[in-house]
Amino acid sequence: MKNIGGQAIIDGVLIRNKNKIGIATVKEGKIKTVLWKLKEKPKFLKLIFIRGIYNLIETLVVGIRALNYSADEQLEKEEKFSIWGLILTLVVSLGIGVLIFKFFPLFVTEMLNKSLGFLGNSVWFSLIEGILKLVIFVLYVLLISRMKDVRRIFEFHGAEHKVVNSYEKNDLENYKKYDVKHERCGSAFVFLVLFLSVVVYSFISVELSLFEKLGYRLLLLFPIVSLSYEVLKFNSKHPNFVSRILIYPGLLLQKLTVREPSEEQIKVAKKALELVV
Repeated sequence: MKNIGGQAIIDGVLIRNKNKIGIATVKEGKIKTVLWKLKEKPKFLKLIFIRGIYNLIETLVVGIRALNYSADEQLEKEEKFSIWGLILTLVVSLGIGVLIFKFFPLFVTEMLNKSLGFLGNSVWFSLIEGILKLVIFVLYVLLISRMKDVRRIFEFHGAEHKVVNSYEKNDLENYKKYDVKHERCGSAFVFLVLFLSVVVYSFISVELSLFEKLGYRLLLLFPIVSLSYEVLKFNSKHPNFVSRILIYPGLLLQKLTVREPSEEQIKVAKKALELVV
């Protein structure tokens, strides 16, 4: 199985194959490529349930570095981002993410529980909280998708998926017939994390204080992320009915985050792919 992956960046595409990162960006019709190579990671970081957490962190770091690179490629020299500006942006973004997708749904569910009293059961509490997270996520994606630059990134996302899908089928020249959705996309991962968090959080007592609940949720996020990674990896190697049910809602979410690409965008994605295969 050819397990390659990637992501859309600003006017470009990143494709990863093991420790090789291929990046292609386009500006005024000219495509520029660059190849990065990551150091081989120690064997213990490849162990089951450890690899998921490490790969998530590594993917975030590489993704942010690639986004910064692609942004610099589109800006004039005097406008380019500083490393400290990037770090500040990352810290602020993570803080806002925790506030919007962790604290706010928990706070609203806690208020509903106290005022209405029908959420005394931890299962119902976790379910309502999960639904709120999903609604917030969908509304957030719908909101940003109205921005022209974001829609263009979603199109490059589609180009990346088409190229990866056709490559994995040994049919790269016929990329047009392949779907813009992909089973290992981050959208499928996001939904799995959300679904499993509902299950895991249902074991947390509703009698705890708001900030105790938040603390447990942040701590349990790491094993949930790890388990979600293992489910996606297992499905890629041994697809079965149960795993496909688990990832299907994630494929539906991709209807929000992926758009049909142009010929130029697919050409950019193919250039990134060629660098690593």
